[in-house]
Amino acid sequence: MSSSAHIQSNPSLIQNKSELELKPELSLNQPQVNHHHTLNRYQTSSPTAAGLQPDHVYLLQMSLWRFKLRKWLLSSLDKEISILEFIQTSCRSPTLDWVMIHSSWLGSHSFFILTLPLVFWFGDSYMARSQVYILAGAVYFSGAIKDFLCVPRPYAPPINRLSISNHATEYGFPSTHSATSTSTILIALEHALAIDPSHLFTKLFIFASLGLYAILLVFGRIYCGMHSIQDVICGSSLGALVWAFHRTFQAGLTSWLEGRTIAPGFLGTLPVPVLVVIFGLVMTAAHPQPIDDCPCFEDSTAFVAVTVGVMIAHWAVGNNPLPTRPFWGSLIDTNHTLMDLITQLSISITKIVIGLIVLFAWRFTLKETLSRILPPLFRLAAPLLQLPRRHYFPTSDYSAYRDELKQMKREGGLQATIIPSLLHIPIPILRHRHLVKIKDDPTKLLHPSLQNRLPGSIEKDPLIRTNSLKSKNMDPSKNSDLIQDSNKINQWKPPTVVKHHDVDVLMRLIVYAGIGFLAGFGIPVLFIYIGLDS
Repeated sequence: MSSSAHIQSNPSLIQNKSELELKPELSLNQPQVNHHHTLNRYQTSSPTAAGLQPDHVYLLQMSLWRFKLRKWLLSSLDKEISILEFIQTSCRSPTLDWVMIHSSWLGSHSFFILTLPLVFWFGDSYMARSQVYILAGAVYFSGAIKDFLCVPRPYAPPINRLSISNHATEYGFPSTHSATSTSTILIALEHALAIDPSHLFTKLFIFASLGLYAILLVFGRIYCGMHSIQDVICGSSLGALVWAFHRTFQAGLTSWLEGRTIAPGFLGTLPVPVLVVIFGLVMTAAHPQPIDDCPCFEDSTAFVAVTVGVMIAHWAVGNNPLPTRPFWGSLIDTNHTLMDLITQLSISITKIVIGLIVLFAWRFTLKETLSRILPPLFRLAAPLLQLPRRHYFPTSDYSAYRDELKQMKREGGLQATIIPSLLHIPIPILRHRHLVKIKDDPTKLLHPSLQNRLPGSIEKDPLIRTNSLKSKNMDPSKNSDLIQDSNKINQWKPPTVVKHHDVDVLMRLIVYAGIGFLAGFGIPVLFIYIGLDS
């Protein structure tokens, strides 16, 4: 029997469980902070912001220790609000606003997915793979923690949220931007320290650039109101931990992928690509399920799939790296004519254009093909296989699924078909998610208890009234309001404004794994074949 059913049959359990968490006289959904900030926790500027449902929604769907940890983090966030508000009011200016907003792209998934293939095509494949693994770990584990703890971003208002992406619909703790930027800085520092000491100016330039990058990406998240101090501290710590973990096991992973060692026991009898695919599926299935509809799962699984593709590409190459021509070819530290420089630059630009066209074509072609092939297969397998992912609908109605894809194309244009799953460009129309149109008051997207927190409405939620009845020694089972409230708790489901399908998960894994394989093996081989990397 579910926890909601227990509550309906025995309303006293609501009080008993709440007494384990909070003092009986306090609301489950109002932490012990200034009323102004508490109210702003619910009167958020975005009805789709994650983590802002009443606390009893999380209490009923979380284990006790998980709920307690979330409550502690919420209390810490509440204490930070005044500090965050002071930072914004003290530092903000139109120029800094523009700089901080647009520099956030340097820590986004789109930046890394655009730049990482270039490292494969022009630089060191060993370094490129390390960056992929570390960034994937930072994105995956920060997203997993976000979905596990369901802690919201700083409340807006009083915080002014500055963003040109839809990241505000994600949870806040920990900061993925801080995790990825910290791991990127550590990777760059590692390689900068290996530069010949005679190139002092180059080293100083790299160190200064990394310092500026850290300020823009880490402090910028606080400045833009996207994260609290605890978010960026824990995010940065996570990024450093992932980097240290990779450094520890990097040699063993490389040896295994290149065939110099084998996995222990039965696993050693399986081909490396099979084990890598199993690893990707396990990581996808192990990702925690959020209470709200948070897009962290999509980003995490995309990076897992890219990692799978890069690992298979590494296995295909073995210990014989493919030859790559640096961006300026062999012209560094040598004397060449201007025409030589123009020629080499033209070759490099041609490589970039061809490589990106191949990636876009792969994404577009495979997405269209899989959207036709997979739904019928899922419908046939539905009696035997169900993907129990919260907020994801079974693709049992193929025609309805195709209609939704067509609607997305009509609303977002061609870029909504080609770009969003490949490049998370921080422009709302490009990072398109299929929204269910609500013609009525937008506050109806919220749970009734969140509507109650709008001005002029009743401010108490069902669990508070339950506690008040018990405190007055009244029999709640005889009270029709309590029974009605218990039924609401039992029947209510989190609001879904984004429509996801189970087939989208497998489609995303296949598409992104292909992108990783093409970036690390397929496209470099193409460059060699057509003479661009000879």
